[in-house]
Amino acid sequence: MKQIITITVILFGALSLIGQAPEVRFQSVATGFSNPLDVVNAGDGTNRLFVVQRSGQIRIFSGGTVLAGNFLDISSSSLIVSGGEQGLLSVAFHPNYENNGYFFVWYTNPSGDLELARYSVSTTNPNLANSGSRKILLTVPHPTNSNHNGAKLLFGSDGYLYVGTGDGGSGNDPANNAQNGASLLGKMLRLDVDDFNDASAPFYNIPATNPYQTLGDGVADEILAIGLRNPWRWSFDRQTGDMWIGDVGQSSREEVDFRAAANLSTPGNYGWRCREGEILTPGVGCAPPANNVEPVFTYQRNSTTGGFSITGGHVYRGTLFPSLQGWYICVDYVSNNIFFVRNNAGVFENDLQNTDKPSNIAGFGESESGELYAVSLGNGGLFQVIVPGVLPLKLLQFTGRVAQQQHQLQWHVAQEEAGTSYLLEKSQNGSPFVVAATLAARATPGNQQYLANLNHNGAFTSYRLRILTAGGQQVLSPTVMLGTTVGGKNSVYAAGNQLQLQLKTAVRQVDVLNVQGQLLQRKALGGIVGNMQMPAPQKGLLLVRIWDDEGQQTHRVMVY
Repeated sequence: MKQIITITVILFGALSLIGQAPEVRFQSVATGFSNPLDVVNAGDGTNRLFVVQRSGQIRIFSGGTVLAGNFLDISSSSLIVSGGEQGLLSVAFHPNYENNGYFFVWYTNPSGDLELARYSVSTTNPNLANSGSRKILLTVPHPTNSNHNGAKLLFGSDGYLYVGTGDGGSGNDPANNAQNGASLLGKMLRLDVDDFNDASAPFYNIPATNPYQTLGDGVADEILAIGLRNPWRWSFDRQTGDMWIGDVGQSSREEVDFRAAANLSTPGNYGWRCREGEILTPGVGCAPPANNVEPVFTYQRNSTTGGFSITGGHVYRGTLFPSLQGWYICVDYVSNNIFFVRNNAGVFENDLQNTDKPSNIAGFGESESGELYAVSLGNGGLFQVIVPGVLPLKLLQFTGRVAQQQHQLQWHVAQEEAGTSYLLEKSQNGSPFVVAATLAARATPGNQQYLANLNHNGAFTSYRLRILTAGGQQVLSPTVMLGTTVGGKNSVYAAGNQLQLQLKTAVRQVDVLNVQGQLLQRKALGGIVGNMQMPAPQKGLLLVRIWDDEGQQTHRVMVY
């Protein structure tokens, strides 16, 4: 049931207005994860989601399926300590991951200290990390307590790596870490991690725009902002670059902090331990610090309209649910209340919903297209945040093959609705795409498969599928390029950055060449018959040469 706070209140000297967000649901898309804490995408065009498990594994969700095995496993007791608030807490992929293969993890090491390490992906398997590639970039001492470790890594649009750290644990921050500029605890850090060839630590540089590095005030150069208690999940608005932080409270308030992108490089202090939310921290007795940044939203610690431990979320910037645009969505881990905050021209509106949802949501993440996902420690599930009544139609597969004088195009979808149209578009010799066929949705329950046959007239043709739903959603498929029947019974097409091979004869070897005839990739197959895929070595027009007992056939494939 949805509850809307209807009392207009005065907070922080400004008017806090009540907005009304669309009602949302958490739709299960995968189960069976072990203590999932975080979900992210790699930004490499594969549309995979990577789920971080507290005990030290990263799993991959791809094409509607959780892949077998782990992308990364650092669960060894010599690398990590896990349980409670400790463990593998977050992963971030380098903005140029598609080319350099670097990603970064944040975890608690066997001493309980916070550690930032860099890994690289396997050179032969995109779904497997090179476990031997670890390089520790930063270790933050975390003595005495096991809680308040922070838990999120993110790259900004500036290419720098941002790290949110907790205050070191216990109550009232007894060591005053959050306000101590010499400590990296209770801070937002910003690092330049592109200096990969340094021979000695630290294996990062300080960005020139970090606000404290030239002040000579005893604040560590890595620090972007101070005064955080435990930023359990924070994010960037992918459209504006603004920073949103869910900072866990102690006994009175849970809070959401906000910094506009234009202000990120100016000194900022989120107030802890002197401030808890918008009030002075009970029992501490210190005044608000200089450069204090007041929260834009707080809620009290109760189980009805509040909660006891915030899980920060994201501003929705996807395309499936236009009514969610601009709303920051977060939850309380204990009460399971869903909170919405929106920046309406500098006035922050908020809403509360208490609907059916999974318990103990520990983290949010975005797909490459900006759709919002969440993971639950309560049931080990991965969920998509949706607006009921607006079906997030899913294109599961779009493939093609050559059959006699025709090109056969097939697609497989889930969750279609009445009024959906499928526009099959084609392009020849680089010409603009035009509609070649239109089909109407069957709009019957369950997954649906469609098939279209088009005469190819002896021409190489690129195809794509444009889907228009009754709810205004538009989905565009990867492009498939098909040749003619000349050159044998085998066929090749591209889907995303993968080459899809449909092998009807016993194939011994596949060569991939550029248009100049230079060999880019070679794969020995030993007589395989059937369907397989292999990563395309580069984008653009490629020549795929297939060798079988009858000789070789060459296919032209365009990878977009």
